[in-house]
Amino acid sequence: MSEPLVSVLMAALNHEDFAADAARSVLDQDYERLELIAIDDVSDDSTAEVLEQCAAEAPAGRMRVVLHERRQGIAETRAHALRLARGELIGLLDSDDLWMPGKVEPQVALLADEADVGLVHAEFEAFDSDTGARVPWDREWDEDADQLVELVRVGCFVMTGTTLIRRTAIDTRGVGFVNPGYASYDDYLLYLTIALDWRIAHEDRQVMRYRRHRGNLTNVLF
Repeated sequence: MSEPLVSVLMAALNHEDFAADAARSVLDQDYERLELIAIDDVSDDSTAEVLEQCAAEAPAGRMRVVLHERRQGIAETRAHALRLARGELIGLLDSDDLWMPGKVEPQVALLADEADVGLVHAEFEAFDSDTGARVPWDREWDEDADQLVELVRVGCFVMTGTTLIRRTAIDTRGVGFVNPGYASYDDYLLYLTIALDWRIAHEDRQVMRYRRHRGNLTNVLF
């Protein structure tokens, strides 16, 4: 039985300094059956060109770059990438963050072994983009509690770039990535929806580096 295809969705906007490292952190994963779908949402800088160069250097079929003709927003960009994805499993990474080596294969194995798990997420390291120093980032939730209850009680404790998600879990209620009316939390809405029907699993490994810089969407929101 062949390994499942993992489709990684990357929404990109104005990350010319970071996008190449983000894309390569996906492309360099040692999991063979993986495709990266990167969509530039009309960047004002050279992000699109950076991504296209990464795709040109990648093995055939490993990376696809799509350019929006008008800016649509992160939810719509992720939704577009999802429509293009061919994989049974879906990963997500923003164009300013980094996957650590070996992120994918253990999560694929976990989903193969635990059929009731719709989403697995893991730990991450936040770091300052200018200095490289670690940034403290605490999340508090009860891992043994009903994860739907915890998502409502605590908020979105799932770091999007650490996840691997079954496509069938996304499709169960047909919600996908929906714009909630402001420039974020399409992923949170998806996790809430998945938790209605599927178990959410957590692993203690650090699988991602979360870049903190002035352009973070959380800075824009708060």
